Amino acid sequence: MSLDLDVERVSVRLIDTVYACLLGVADWQLFLDQLNGMLPGGKSMFMFHDTVRNTGMLSLSSGIDEKIMASYREHFSAVNPWVSRVMALPIGIGIVSDSMSERSELRQTEFYWDYLRRLDCEACIGVTVMRDAARSFMISTLTKEGDANRNAPAASVLTRLQPHLKFAFEYYRGNTTAPAERSILDTAGIAMIAVGPRCTLVAANAVAREFLDKGEIVRTSPVGRVSIRNSEAEATMRQMLVMGSTSPRGFTFFDRTSKGKAKITVVRLNKDAAAEFFAGPTVGVLIDVIHMDAGEDVGGLVSRFRLTPAEARLVEALDRGGSVKDAAAAFNISEGTARQQLKSVFRKVGVTRQSELIRSMHDPMFTPHL
Repeated sequence: MSLDLDVERVSVRLIDTVYACLLGVADWQLFLDQLNGMLPGGKSMFMFHDTVRNTGMLSLSSGIDEKIMASYREHFSAVNPWVSRVMALPIGIGIVSDSMSERSELRQTEFYWDYLRRLDCEACIGVTVMRDAARSFMISTLTKEGDANRNAPAASVLTRLQPHLKFAFEYYRGNTTAPAERSILDTAGIAMIAVGPRCTLVAANAVAREFLDKGEIVRTSPVGRVSIRNSEAEATMRQMLVMGSTSPRGFTFFDRTSKGKAKITVVRLNKDAAAEFFAGPTVGVLIDVIHMDAGEDVGGLVSRFRLTPAEARLVEALDRGGSVKDAAAAFNISEGTARQQLKSVFRKVGVTRQSELIRSMHDPMFTPHL
C-alpha cells in the first residue's frame, strides 16, 4: 500500500496542517489522523522517553484508547526494545522499526505480544524531532504492515516533516505567555512568571520583574533558573515540571513582601497534551498583593485556638516568611522542639501543612479540614 504513497504530495499536505495548527485553524488531532492515513491500520502519536527515569508517555494519539495509553506510561515504555536504540539515532531522520530490531527478536518480547498485538500492529515508523538532555521527543505511527520496504516511503515523509515540527517546538516554547495576557496582569497589579523545563525563566511581566529584581518570593540564578523562597512551593513547582507528572495542577501559599502580604499561586499553564508535548511542562507563578488585608492576624489566631506564647511566636516567624529551622535558631531552641510546637499548632488549628496554616490566617474563604 505505502509503496504507492506520493511522498511529495503527502508531505506538503501534512506541512500545511502543521502551520494550520500553529495558527489555530486546525488542531493536532487532525494532524495525527492524517498521519494514520499513510499506513494500513495506522495509529499515530506524539511521545517522549526519558532515559534517566526510564519512563515514557504518549502525549497525544490517534487510534489508541486511553487505557492502552496508560499501560504504555505505566509499564510498556520501560520494556520497549526500540527506545534505547532511538537515542543513538540522528535527529530528524525517519526510520522503520526493522532498523532498530530484527523481527524475530521483536517477536520474543512482552512488548510485541502484549502491546503491539493488542493494537493489531506489527511495526512502526518514527522520527526524533528533538532531544533535550536525556529526553527524546518523537512522532511515530504504528502499523499492521510488517514489510519494511512498504513502510519506508512513510518514514521519508517524517524526515520531511521534522524541520517544521522542530519549528513548532520553538514556537510553543517561545510563546508560553501571550503579550496580551501579560498586559492584563500588569494592569491588575499581579506578577506573572512563566517557568519552563529545568526551572528556566520563560517570561515575566513588568510586575514580576520587580519581585525578581529584589529577590522577593522568587529569584533567578545567574544562568536564569527560577527558585521559590517557600520550600514546599519550590518542591511542588519542580514536580509539576516533570514530563508526565500527575502532581496537582495548582498550589497556593501566603508570604510577606515589601509591598505587604501576598497570595502566591503556583499552577501548570499548559492546557492540552499537544502544547505540553511541544513546549514541555510550563508552570506559572502568580503573586497578588491586592487582596491580602482581609483575614486574621497572629493575635486573632492565638485567641481563637488558644495558642501558647511559644506557639504564637513560631507562627509569627513563619508568617514573616521564615523557616522552622530559622525560627529555632532565632529563639535559641532546637529544631526538634520547634517542629513539636508546629505539630501542636497544626492540631489546634486543624491543618496538616505549613502553607495551610498561613492561608488560614489570611484567606477568609479558606476552611481548614478539622
